Amino acid sequence: MNWRKPLLRIMLDLKDTLLGARSATTRCYDEILALESAGRKAIEACQQQRLEDLLLHSHLHVPYYRGVLEECGAVREGRVHMDRFTQIPFLTKDLIRERHGDFISDDCGKRHVYRNSSGGSTGEPVDLFQDNLYRSMNWATVLYYNHALGKELGEREAKLWGSERDILKGSIGIKAMTENFLYNRLLLNGFRMTQDNFREYVARINRFRPRSLWTYVDSIHQLACFIERENQKVFPIPITITTAGTLTQEVRDYVERVMGTQVYNQYGSREVGPIAADCCKQEGLHLFEWSQVVEVLGADGKPASDGESGEVVVTLLCNYSMPLIRYRIGDMAVAADRFCSCGRPTRLLKAVTGRITDHFIRKDGTLVHGEYFTHIYYHRSWVRRFQVVQEDYDRIVNNLVVTQQPGIEEEREIERLIHAVMGNRCRVDFRYVDRIVPSASGKYLYTISNVKSGDPPAERGLS
Repeated sequence: MNWRKPLLRIMLDLKDTLLGARSATTRCYDEILALESAGRKAIEACQQQRLEDLLLHSHLHVPYYRGVLEECGAVREGRVHMDRFTQIPFLTKDLIRERHGDFISDDCGKRHVYRNSSGGSTGEPVDLFQDNLYRSMNWATVLYYNHALGKELGEREAKLWGSERDILKGSIGIKAMTENFLYNRLLLNGFRMTQDNFREYVARINRFRPRSLWTYVDSIHQLACFIERENQKVFPIPITITTAGTLTQEVRDYVERVMGTQVYNQYGSREVGPIAADCCKQEGLHLFEWSQVVEVLGADGKPASDGESGEVVVTLLCNYSMPLIRYRIGDMAVAADRFCSCGRPTRLLKAVTGRITDHFIRKDGTLVHGEYFTHIYYHRSWVRRFQVVQEDYDRIVNNLVVTQQPGIEEEREIERLIHAVMGNRCRVDFRYVDRIVPSASGKYLYTISNVKSGDPPAERGLS
C-alpha cells in the first residue's frame, strides 16, 4: 500500500496554505489532468486566457512592460490584442540585468516571493523573483509527468543529482533527509563520482529498487559506462528521466541496453521551470502548454517549419511577480507540426539540440559534473558572463565578463569552492575578458573540459 501518496498530498496542501499560495499544487495537478482529458481546444483556450491575463497584469503592474506593451500595440486601453503578440520585443538576460527593478511587479508583496538564479546553458547568470503560484505549477507539472510515465507520488524514486552541501559539509542536512524519507527517495550525488562511488551507487540501487530515476544526462551515461566496463549487475529501473544536457539517440540506446531501463528526456530551466518531456512513445517532447507559450523561431524571426532547428523563445504564464514574456532562453530546438501517437493533445518539440554540459575529470578518475561550477556563479551580481574551462587535470580557468572588478575575497571564495571538488593542488586562474566567444553552433558553453578520460570515445559518447 502506498500510504505516502495521500499523506504527501495533505502536506503539499498544508505547505501551500501556509505560503498563501494562490493556487495550490494539488489543485494545479488536478487541473492539468482535467485539461488533458478535455482535449486540444480546452488546452488552447486555457493557454490563451492565461496569456491574456498575464499581459494585462504586466501592463498594469510591471514598469518595463507598461511601456513596451503599449508601444507594440499588444495592450491598449485595457484590452489585449493577440494579433500583436509577436510584435512584443524579445526579452534577454542582458536586459533583465540592466533594468532588473523594472521587471518586478509592484504588487508582488501579495505573494510569497523568493529569489532564484540561473546560469543557464549560455553561462549568463541572472537573478529572478519567483512566487508560490510558479512553484505550485512547477511541482504539479512534475507530478503529472511522473504520473504520465507510470510513477505515482510516494513510490520509490532515486535521484542521481547535484548536492553541493554533501561535498562541502559531508551531509545533505536534516531537512533534506526528512524530505527524502517522506518522498521515498534515494539521493545519489551526481556532482562528484569516483569508481568507488559508482560501485556504491549500484549497490544502493539494487537494495532500494526504485521505480524511477531522475538524473543528469552525463551522470547516467557515465554510470552505464562503469556498469558495462565492470560487468556489474544492476536492478532494472523501469523509468529513467534525464535532464540538464542533450540526450542523443546514441546515449539513450546505450543506457537503455546496459541498464535495462527506458530513458525519457525532460527539458526545462531555472527561469521558466519544466517546459517539455517525452512520453512513453518517445516520439518527441510534449510541451507543458498550461505553463508556457513556447515559440521555435528561425533566423528570420518567424516560426520554424516542421523539422527545422530554431531558437526557443518562452513566455512564462505562471509567475506574476517577475513576468518573462518572449524570453530568449538560449537554447535551440527542432520544431514539430504534428501530435504524438499516444493521443495526448499537447504540441511537440522533435528534439532539443542546444544544451551542453561537460564533466570535469581529476587524475584519479573522479568525475565532477559541470553543473557544480555553474552553481558557483549564482547570485554574484558582478558577473555578467562566465565560462569555466578545465585546461588540465590540475588547472581551471575562469573566463569572466564582469560589471566591476571583484575583491580578492570573492576570488578566494571561488578558489575554495573549486578546490573542494578538484583538490587543493588545482591551480585556479581568473581571466577578465571583454567577451566570451561562442562555439561554432552559436552557443556560449559555460563549462568546457579539455581533458578526456582514457575511455574510448564511443564509450564516452564523444564524436
